[in-house]
Amino acid sequence: MHWNERRQHRNNVFMLVRSSLPFEVVNCDNWPATEPVALRVTAYMKPPVLDADNVTLKDVIDSLKGWVVRDDDARFVTSVTPLVKRNTENVVVVEVFKEAV
Repeated sequence: MHWNERRQHRNNVFMLVRSSLPFEVVNCDNWPATEPVALRVTAYMKPPVLDADNVTLKDVIDSLKGWVVRDDDARFVTSVTPLVKRNTENVVVVEVFKEAV
């Protein structure tokens, strides 16, 4: 992808993720998470369904920085698990789990 297309795609993902975050959750005292978390990202897709290792999550995870997680480095995000499921529409669901200490 040309760098300009890549930048536009990244901006589109950022705006989509940010507009999907519930205001009352993201703006409460518990966010961004201060403890390490694990993320599970489920991509529900209309056929043809991609293999889980072909789903690119970087832009989605980057969009969470500063809102859901402080940063996406190993201090704050200990794992990211991609899941792919067949569906009648394309939807991405991000679940956040506190890491056991």
